[in-house]
Amino acid sequence: SVPLPVAAPDAHPRLLITRDYIEQTLRPRAAENRPAWAALRAYANSDAPEADAVTHPDGAIRALAVAWLVTGDQAYAARGADLLGALREQVAADPALGGASGLSVAFFDRVAALAVGYDWLYDALSSEPRAEIEQTLSAAAKRLRDPEFDPGGLLWADGEPHAFTGASARGLWAQTASALALQGTRPEASGLAADARARFTGAVL
Repeated sequence: SVPLPVAAPDAHPRLLITRDYIEQTLRPRAAENRPAWAALRAYANSDAPEADAVTHPDGAIRALAVAWLVTGDQAYAARGADLLGALREQVAADPALGGASGLSVAFFDRVAALAVGYDWLYDALSSEPRAEIEQTLSAAAKRLRDPEFDPGGLLWADGEPHAFTGASARGLWAQTASALALQGTRPEASGLAADARARFTGAVL
C-alpha cells in the first residue's frame, strides 16, 4: 500500500501530493510507462491543456505541473505557470473580490485550482508571480470565511456555516487549500486554516 503523503511544514508540493509521493510512486510509474502516465504525458505534450484551461483550469494546470515534477522538463513548468498567471488574473477580477456580487461555486473552484497550482508549481515561480498569487489567495480566503460576502447563502445561513452541501464543501476546500498553500509565507494562513478546521468540525462532523 502507498503511505499517506505528509509534507514537511515548508515543503512544496504539500496539497494532495508530496515530494516523497513523486519519488516513490509517480516516478517509478513513469519509468515503467504505465498507461495512466503515458496518457498524461501525451496530454501534456499536446495543446489540449491550453484549450482546456478556459473551462477546466484545475485539470490543465495539474497535468502540466505533474509532468514537470516527474520529468524536470522546464517547458511543462513554463506552460503551467502561464496558465496559473491567467487564472490568478481571473480570480482577482472576480466580482466576489471587488464586492460587486456575492460568492459563487465557480469562484470556489477557481480559488481551489489557484491554490493547488501555486503549491505544485511553487519552485518554478519567480518571486513576483508568487507574491501576486499569495495576495490573491489571501484575499479570496478572507472572503470565503465572511458571511457578509455570501448574500446568496452558499456557505452561510444567518451567520452560521451551512451543513455539508455540494457548494459548501467546495467553498470549504477552497479556503482550506488556500490556507495550507500559504503556510509559511503569509501570517494570516494559520488563522485561515484554524477557521476552516473549526467550520469543518462544527458543521460537518
